[in-house]
This record gives sequence, C-alpha cells and structure tokens, in this order.
Amino acid sequence: MSTPTSRAPDAAERKQPLAEPPLLIAPRQNFNTGFLISMVIVGLIYGVWIYLRDTITGSNLGDAATGVLLGIYICSRPVSNLMDMLYTQNIRWNELRKRAGIMWLAMNFITTFAGWATIVLGATRMVRPD
Repeated sequence: MSTPTSRAPDAAERKQPLAEPPLLIAPRQNFNTGFLISMVIVGLIYGVWIYLRDTITGSNLGDAATGVLLGIYICSRPVSNLMDMLYTQNIRWNELRKRAGIMWLAMNFITTFAGWATIVLGATRMVRPD
C-alpha cells in the first residue's frame, strides 16, 4: 500500500503576487478648457434658439425638460472638477497658481454659470402658459 506523500510547496508556488485592488479614483485629467468652452457655446445656442424661435420641441414641457437636462449636463464637468480638487489628489494645487490654472478655474466657474442659466431658462419654460 502506498500512501500519498505530501510534498512541501516550492518557493515560487508559495509567493504568488497578489492581485492589485481596482483603481477607485479616475486618472488625472489635464486642464481641458476646450470642452468647457464648447459646453458654454452649447448653452448659449440653446438660449439664443429659445429667444429667437420661441420653441425647440413644440411644447413648453418638452422645451423645459430639454433645458433642464442640458443645463445639468453642462454643469456636470465643472462640478466633477471641483470634487476632484476637494477630495482627491488628482489636481495639484501648485499647478492652479499658474496662469493656465487660473484660467482653467475661471472657465469652470463660467461653465457652471452657463449650465445654471440653462437650467433656469428651461425651468421657466415649464410654468409658461401654452
């Protein structure tokens, strides 16, 4: 009768590399002012269109929903940048002291204001009589 022999594991078998935990923080983004400028332009196009044509979808409720959702989308990136600045290390504070960093912060505030104005413009369409 033969008994199974237990052999000791080799050093290579004992030390297997542990899997790295998933990255919970998004990789650092560059100061992308081009996207912020394009969102301001989209908000301006919506406002001018509503002012000149008086409607986009043909109903006040549709125009209101379009404006509110568009405004929320416009505000999403600058607010995301703010959260990155406050709670993660993705943005280095000494980069914000340079001229490009100051312009990037200013564009974030301008884009947030444009999104807020688009939300307000869309919400006022909701209470407008048909």
